[in-house]
Amino acid sequence: MCKEKATGEILAMKILQKYVIVDKDNVSYTVTERRVLQLNCHPFLARLKYSFQTPDHLCLVMEYVKGGNLLFHLSSMGVFSEDRTRFYGAEITLGIQYLHNQGIIYRGISLEHLMLDQSGHIKITGFGLCKEGIFSRDRTRTFCGAPLYTAPEVVKGSDYGWAVDWWGVGVVMYAMMCRGLPFCSIYSEDLEALFELIVKEEVKYPS
Repeated sequence: MCKEKATGEILAMKILQKYVIVDKDNVSYTVTERRVLQLNCHPFLARLKYSFQTPDHLCLVMEYVKGGNLLFHLSSMGVFSEDRTRFYGAEITLGIQYLHNQGIIYRGISLEHLMLDQSGHIKITGFGLCKEGIFSRDRTRTFCGAPLYTAPEVVKGSDYGWAVDWWGVGVVMYAMMCRGLPFCSIYSEDLEALFELIVKEEVKYPS
């Protein structure tokens, strides 16, 4: 965390080591993350306030979201009510829809990336997997994303578009209502088994 001198506002600072970005071949992801953060002008997306660099580091200064992420809240509460789930789901949908309208596919949906601000509203974070220039008819095929939220078309190596984000939103909605993620009870670090379930099995809902 850091404090803006002029206003006293508490902000979050993400400090990235340049050599790590280069070594992990993450230059394009980092550049995209900064651009998307800078573009964000939506109440349910985290915003970039400033960015600067030193000879060894890239620093992104963002609004500080202090309400914790949805994983934290679900871990303590178990499940959310239908009204609360509907409320968060609507805000997540509006945030993702905003990105799509800007030609950005998100690909990073997870409970960890969905934060709550001090007023209890959603703030979507984690834009490192975004891809720009993807509109409704465009497709891409990079394999990426958190395994438990991965859409079937990504697993199969097919071309995909915005629908993978909506699959991720569906997984999050399931988690908020059903105490866990789809296939999570069967998943034990066996990615091959998990991906086979995602592609072949129907999602089961607790009775």
